[in-house]
Amino acid sequence: MLFRSRSEKFDFIVATYAFHHLRTRELVGMIAHLLMFLEPLGKIIIGDVLFTDEAERERCHELCQNQWDESEHYHAFSELIELLDGNLALSFLKVSFCAGIIIIDNYRETALQREKNLLKYKSNATKWKSNLAGKDSE
Repeated sequence: MLFRSRSEKFDFIVATYAFHHLRTRELVGMIAHLLMFLEPLGKIIIGDVLFTDEAERERCHELCQNQWDESEHYHAFSELIELLDGNLALSFLKVSFCAGIIIIDNYRETALQREKNLLKYKSNATKWKSNLAGKDSE
């Protein structure tokens, strides 16, 4: 267990470049575990080797075959939202061609401002999508 007692609560739980060592189901389980330690309105912030979807991950794999570590698990946001609690508010911020930040809000609705590379997923939606579609011309 990561924390001494279930009574410990945090506003933020931050993890960087650790979760690519977990298989997808293990990551989902870890997130469920961490949620027990969040204050209402708290956030889990995960920065790691992360991709928007499986196609993006595969393109990176093709381009970076020599650096790709087959023993690690590089997650796609689109896969995670299918497995995580449908009541959570999730956002994904792409920060480079192979890295991103997932923000999990404990208050069930997204309230982040739209940034150039920010993807949002609202729990009441049936499918995730980019809020950026057609926005590049603005």
